[in-house]
Amino acid sequence: MMYYFLSTVADVSSNPHINASAIYFSPNMSYSPSYLGFFNKTFPRFAPRTFRADDFNDPIHLERISTLNTFTVQDLGAIPVDTSYDYTSDYYRINEWYKLWLPDNVKERHDTKTTYQVEIRYANNTNETFTFHGPQDADEKIGPVRWTRPYFDCGRSNRWLVAAVSPIADIYPRHTGFRHVEYPTYTAVSVVEMDFDRIDINQCPKSQGNDGKNIFADTTRCKKETTECEPIHGWGFRRGGYQCRCNPGYRLPFFVRRPYLGEVIERATSEQFYNSFDCLKIGCE
Repeated sequence: MMYYFLSTVADVSSNPHINASAIYFSPNMSYSPSYLGFFNKTFPRFAPRTFRADDFNDPIHLERISTLNTFTVQDLGAIPVDTSYDYTSDYYRINEWYKLWLPDNVKERHDTKTTYQVEIRYANNTNETFTFHGPQDADEKIGPVRWTRPYFDCGRSNRWLVAAVSPIADIYPRHTGFRHVEYPTYTAVSVVEMDFDRIDINQCPKSQGNDGKNIFADTTRCKKETTECEPIHGWGFRRGGYQCRCNPGYRLPFFVRRPYLGEVIERATSEQFYNSFDCLKIGCE
């Protein structure tokens, strides 16, 4: 079972933009390799989760600056039964990501789902093809990943988060030795949570290659007569994550060294805005 814990740690440690990673299993659908038998060999709940802790107040950090390299790892399934800490319960305040895929109650048969094939090559040079039924393909309407609404991770990381949720398909029940009673189903969900304040917003107008749904589109203060908008990545969830470049046939004034930053334009007064942030036509003073 340590593999599940280490996989969530690897998700968070490998990407500074990921705030937390977890795998939430459905009730009685997680197995331990040490449980050998036929009946009653499952965990009631199992949910390994790793989240990035804020270590700015640790006594070893004299500068009081968070390193973003301290992680808290815990099993959210190790709780008393029938409490508000049960992530499968309706009383669990932030379990929207759980309800997106679990429980796996299909209207028809499980083989009506999208069919996948995995080819496995063993060390003895033998091959095996494993077929299972899983979520929609990436080019289908919903796809294999769903996004949650922003929520406050109260009592844990205490941050506003947004999560990407994808189901984990596995055969159930396992370790029976009888494949005719085993079938692929969603046994767990993988939840990757990101700090909502660090997600970029694109304020530039829609254009070729930038024509997706965007409620923030065309909210910049670039002067379209002489400039065009270019987004700046890594700015976070705040205004000003763009720069205004000169249109073809226009140039910056001699006293301006770089494109106009959106952060500066957003803070400018009305008088500063109307008297500045223009490009000059080439050939004109």
